[in-house]
Amino acid sequence: MLKLISQVSQRFLAGEPVDHVISFALSQAATALNCQRSYLFRYSQDQTYVSNTHEWCAPGIPSQQEIFARIPITNFPWLYQRLQQGFPVVVNHVGDLPPSPDKTAWLQQGIQSILYVPTQIQGKLYGALGLETLDQPRQWQEEEVEFLATLGDLITLAQSQAEQAQFLQMAFQSARMGAWSWNLITGEERWSPEMAALMGRDPQQVYSYADFLACVHPEDRSIIETQQRLAQENHTSYQAPRVCLPISPSGLALRREVIGSSHNYSKPTHHGDNQQS
Repeated sequence: MLKLISQVSQRFLAGEPVDHVISFALSQAATALNCQRSYLFRYSQDQTYVSNTHEWCAPGIPSQQEIFARIPITNFPWLYQRLQQGFPVVVNHVGDLPPSPDKTAWLQQGIQSILYVPTQIQGKLYGALGLETLDQPRQWQEEEVEFLATLGDLITLAQSQAEQAQFLQMAFQSARMGAWSWNLITGEERWSPEMAALMGRDPQQVYSYADFLACVHPEDRSIIETQQRLAQENHTSYQAPRVCLPISPSGLALRREVIGSSHNYSKPTHHGDNQQS
């Protein structure tokens, strides 16, 4: 199980599409624990609906994903209460549960055993990761619950970061902004695609600080360098005057505003924003 956690982490870090990694994780987790179905649920922001966003089924097992799309949480009140309180739902034998809408629904689906772990963001219920058996009941082990909880946290972190990156990209595009970072140790710069576009450069290329300065009008380079040097020495923010970028095909000098800050890390990295005006 630890090997699977490592594999999933490595795939996320390698930049593999989040949905692909989730599908891999669900299939491997269910197979390793001899389960016939695994899935990832996501609650609506107002906590009134829940949807099955990802699912894996063993051969011959029917999918439930279309059925569980925007299901009111009132359909599974006991499940929601447990998850909302931050507790895992560990059911070794569905038939042993007291009467409830949850039990009725699970028995109708032919579920014998079920395991859910909640996923949270900033203490709020975000979703749930689940496993179930349909062939026979099983006794869930403590290490299996902990494994699923760790996997759920890992997946939720990757989903949250992907959504934040997408939102940031949308904000940059609508505001005509770009972002960049400059590692003071290696001299390497990283430009967002929006930053490259604002600079009139290819977003697929890798650029250095010298490339950035080459985009700045010669009369304004000393302003940028002075402000950045002071920021590096004092570990403070800076806002340079507007700089001219003579990159227009017509020869017209386009204007941008450069805002940045310097941070004292073990391997210092310089960060900044670039905004069209």
